[in-house]
Amino acid sequence: ANVRPAYNFIRGLVNKGLTKTVILGPSTLYSIREPLKRSRGIDLVTSSTVPDPITSKLQIAQEYRKDMKKYNANKKLTPMSFEAYIIAALTYEVLKDTPQPFTIEKIVETIEGLKKVQFKGLDINFDPKTRTLFNKVFISHEVKGKTIETEKEKS
Repeated sequence: ANVRPAYNFIRGLVNKGLTKTVILGPSTLYSIREPLKRSRGIDLVTSSTVPDPITSKLQIAQEYRKDMKKYNANKKLTPMSFEAYIIAALTYEVLKDTPQPFTIEKIVETIEGLKKVQFKGLDINFDPKTRTLFNKVFISHEVKGKTIETEKEKS
């Protein structure tokens, strides 16, 4: 969902009397969690393919926060930008391990060779069936002002 239509949809639910509810949305709605809670009293649970960029203690999250503070301090930390940061950092590592001259085939071969790799706190493992490197979903919500995150394997 896009932020504005989702916010308006949720506002419509509240206006119809559906006030004691929890709503589940994708990471694209992360930025409206706090405003919805503050203005409407609505709890929004979000799912993401990356850990919470603000509370995660993983090395990659700490590096992300440090780099965002240094290079993009006026921007909010979001799962989308954190995901892009992880992709860029992993791509850099893949290119370091790929023999030159680079070709698409060599890069793909390097990626396919990533088996049970610890990458800055993330468990990376290429799955040939799904052609994915990461098999987790993070469910994030607030309880008494603190972000709680649950990590689940995708099936």
